[in-house]
Amino acid sequence: MKKKLILPVAFIMAANFLIAQTLQQGVKQMQMENYQSAMKIFKHLVTAESLNADNYYQLGNLYCTLGKFDSAKIIYNQGITNAPKSYKNYIGLGKILLGENKSDEAMAQFAKAKSLASAKDINYYIDMADAYSSAKTPTGSEAVNWCKKGEEITTKEPGLYIAYALAYLSMNQTGNAVTNFENAARLDATLAYPNEQIGQIWLSAKNYQQALEYLTKAKNSDSTFATIYRDLAETYYNMNKVDDAT
Repeated sequence: MKKKLILPVAFIMAANFLIAQTLQQGVKQMQMENYQSAMKIFKHLVTAESLNADNYYQLGNLYCTLGKFDSAKIIYNQGITNAPKSYKNYIGLGKILLGENKSDEAMAQFAKAKSLASAKDINYYIDMADAYSSAKTPTGSEAVNWCKKGEEITTKEPGLYIAYALAYLSMNQTGNAVTNFENAARLDATLAYPNEQIGQIWLSAKNYQQALEYLTKAKNSDSTFATIYRDLAETYYNMNKVDDAT
């Protein structure tokens, strides 16, 4: 059973509650590696809410996750055209340019994003951290720096600590990643993703008892988070509990 340990992810706060919920459903599908469903959700939102920059940003992020960077560029540019006062899609373009080793061009996009962002918007710092940690060539230390700047704004946003964790994972610093996933889970007990990621870390380390502990926590938080069951199956199999794995 093979899986990706690191799944870039950016958590969004949208003005319209219903749209935010739908976006979060798409993000959850990405986290569960159900990319086809995520694609359907984001494409629907781009059509239904064509002036919402978040829709383009998440769709672009999904294309990046799939390695379809040309498609991501097109979507980010569409987002800029339709929502020019949002910083989101400038960050997306900057992330792609970082992966292309076009540092000066990336910095120009990030500068534009900064000019449009509120200094108190925690999602700006989360998105900037994601740009560095999930770029084709990650720079985890820079992502951590952006998380630290965000922490000066608030220490109550679980998405910030997920961004921290993903930054540390991009540098293979699993201990720091676990600490920050735990921080995220404490801030929002309904999120399965942080504990599932910790479970995956312990599973990769062949510490199956610890993996089982955190995957069980994840299942208790959200029993609909499908990849938990894959990870539990692999954990039980490696513990020689074949019936439980089945």
